[in-house]
Amino acid sequence: MSAVPKVLLTPSEYLALERKADFKSQFFRGEMFAMAGASFEHNQIVANLSRSFGNELLHTKCPILPSDMRVAIEPRYHYTYPDAVVVCEEPRFADEQFDTLLNPKVIVEVLSDSTEKHDPGRKFSAYRNMPSVESILFVRQDFPHVDVYTRRDDESWLLTRTSKLDDSVAVKAIEATVAMKEIYRNAVFKPISEIGVSQPPPS
Repeated sequence: MSAVPKVLLTPSEYLALERKADFKSQFFRGEMFAMAGASFEHNQIVANLSRSFGNELLHTKCPILPSDMRVAIEPRYHYTYPDAVVVCEEPRFADEQFDTLLNPKVIVEVLSDSTEKHDPGRKFSAYRNMPSVESILFVRQDFPHVDVYTRRDDESWLLTRTSKLDDSVAVKAIEATVAMKEIYRNAVFKPISEIGVSQPPPS
């Protein structure tokens, strides 16, 4: 007995549904995936990042935008909601709704227990294919650790890892430096025995 074929959506169908929905869903190769609510720790770190980088960028033309900013990854088979994005050029959008960004310069993802298993590999692979993206940050929420991927002139990527609260995270693409203590201000970390750490995405 043959299985019922899966019905896949077009990007236009996804956007039509998403704009009417009461909750956010990501889109990948024809399928929608509802996004789970974030934990207190996740939201705390995102708020810290947005405030800290926002202060660094206050007098620049590079605003930092929160997680409600949907991003379309060309050729638009993948739509996602990063935890924060920075835009420096004139923002470009997928259509006249102006709610789906095409040209972020910096992308930030805060990794939870569930997203840590797939976000770094799949999303790094997708984000690095966006010509506008110059830096990608993966921030662990359960212990102090930030990976910054920086696009080189030859299109390869440089990985810089920071794991000490006394250090700072530098993002060359926007000439901003933020202290780890500010990123993790008021964060409560899990006991070491409860943390599972996987391999980072390839450089």
